[in-house]
Amino acid sequence: MTLNQDTAAQQYQIASDALMQIAQDYQVSEQVAERTLNAANHLTLQYIDQTINDINELSKQYATFVNYMQSVVADLENTLIDDALVVPLQNALSDAKKYLR
Repeated sequence: MTLNQDTAAQQYQIASDALMQIAQDYQVSEQVAERTLNAANHLTLQYIDQTINDINELSKQYATFVNYMQSVVADLENTLIDDALVVPLQNALSDAKKYLR
């Protein structure tokens, strides 16, 4: 699969939306809600609405995004959180990895 600016933006938004769903779920602890909200805010500040036209720079940024999301997912997998909340984020990460070169 080929990475381009539109695809990257879509993947960033999907991940952010999945994080926000976790942050807003009434069953998660305040600590988990805060961590996922911070992660969603990080995506907004670092990736969402950032336009990079150079494919090499976009690829580097996208790889950084995937690495960041891997650490977020790993962190969530090590908390007491309903698996059903984590699965959409895991799926988003799996889909995002398909665009790495």
